[in-house]
Amino acid sequence: MVAPNLSLSSYAFHLRKSILSENNTHWHASFLDFYTRAIDPLKRKRLQYKDKFAIQFLQALALSLCNNPNQNYYATTQGQGIFQNLQEIMYTIAAIWFPELKQFPSITWSKHFSTTKLGHYNVKKNQIVISLLFDSPSIPADILYFLVYHELLHSVIGVIRSQGKQYAHTKIFRQEERRFPYFQTMNKRIQNYIIS
Repeated sequence: MVAPNLSLSSYAFHLRKSILSENNTHWHASFLDFYTRAIDPLKRKRLQYKDKFAIQFLQALALSLCNNPNQNYYATTQGQGIFQNLQEIMYTIAAIWFPELKQFPSITWSKHFSTTKLGHYNVKKNQIVISLLFDSPSIPADILYFLVYHELLHSVIGVIRSQGKQYAHTKIFRQEERRFPYFQTMNKRIQNYIIS
């Protein structure tokens, strides 16, 4: 099931993509076979953070399958992951902080378990992208809500262009960002989540 040249995080990404596709209903047995054979030797290796998150994702998926083997994971909305739905989070945030917002950006998960680029807003595509490492059952909700709030704020405020450069984290942006509850502790909590 796993190509020899595929990294653990790439395997987890491709498995996740396969699970969320409409036509794939026969992945359970091959995944559980791989998981039971490979997970213990992998846990003993020294891994990069992205691979540690890939292992956590695979462990959560295996536990979910054991608890509910008939679970349907097919993505019915954009931004839907295995464990978290970014679109629902974005709509909740918009209702609270941006009730005047009528046009929403698209929102999706990244293709990597990135620990450095946690999220970004693409102005040209009008798209929010959140790191795949947050599609986890163990992510504290306020951390994920803050990340989506931060990126949605970019969508609402936009960028300022001056002397051929673009500025996204302007004074106005920083003022609005501070409106999020417990803003002062969010960056530290995110870093603690990543290294724990």
